Amino acid sequence: MAKTKGIAWVVASNQIAYISPAFTMETVVIQSHLFAFSEKSLSVEMSMWDEKQTKLKSLFWVKFIHFDIRNQTSLKHTAELMSLFEQVAVPIEQNIFEERYKQVIANPFVLKSFP
Repeated sequence: MAKTKGIAWVVASNQIAYISPAFTMETVVIQSHLFAFSEKSLSVEMSMWDEKQTKLKSLFWVKFIHFDIRNQTSLKHTAELMSLFEQVAVPIEQNIFEERYKQVIANPFVLKSFP
């Protein structure tokens, strides 16, 4: 969409908690899911695990803004995109990163319950 329509998503903010180290050349698994959206933004949660997916290495939240590159303005999502987001979003109870972090630290495998 960026090349053909001049539309993209840009990072508005992010929060990350480093839980255990990832080493040079270590194979890791990154899991992500859309947990919230609005007419102009997307909120995505990502987690990084060791290769066997038994040790959580980090938790990451990113808020993206739908953006018109040509006009340098935010942009509302189309009805088609909103419908797609409604189908794939996996809401979570917490809307504050620190609260989610506490839940995940207490039970990292809560992150494994997503499709």
